Amino acid sequence: MGPRVPELLTLRMDGADVRRPRAGRAYLRFRGRHAAEDSGQALVELALALPLLLLILVGIFEFARAYSMKQSIVNAAREGARTAVVQTTANQTAIETVINTYLSSNNMTAESVTIDVTAPDGTAKSLGTATAGDAVSVTVSDRYDFILLGPVVSLIGAGSRSGVNLRSRATMRKE
Repeated sequence: MGPRVPELLTLRMDGADVRRPRAGRAYLRFRGRHAAEDSGQALVELALALPLLLLILVGIFEFARAYSMKQSIVNAAREGARTAVVQTTANQTAIETVINTYLSSNNMTAESVTIDVTAPDGTAKSLGTATAGDAVSVTVSDRYDFILLGPVVSLIGAGSRSGVNLRSRATMRKE
């Protein structure tokens, strides 16, 4: 015995017959049975969409962390250049200490710090012999490894280390 078809109600509107199902118990039982057969569809759609949604969300967090780290490196390079041009007794160790102190306050360490001094004519000089007007450049670089996206990228086969090299250079004139 197949599903019971609901009774139809005949209405007259402008001389034409309009047939509509009654909202009786038989119709609701018929409708409920078909709705139960489609209940797994939402679960399958969620299973397909959720990983993509989580990947986008984690990607936003990772890139926000990388951008924050980049800003810390930019500010550390500025602080190092400022120390080099303002202090008369600044040496490489003092500048690296200022940079590392700034980065450690942001829970970071610099992998490399480079300090270059050039005279106005472009010739290289040592930091101790720099005079007023000489350009002092401080370069700070570090590597950011993606913590959550890294394993996903390595599964795809894009390399064993997934990350970016972050670098900033600040140049100021010695006072």
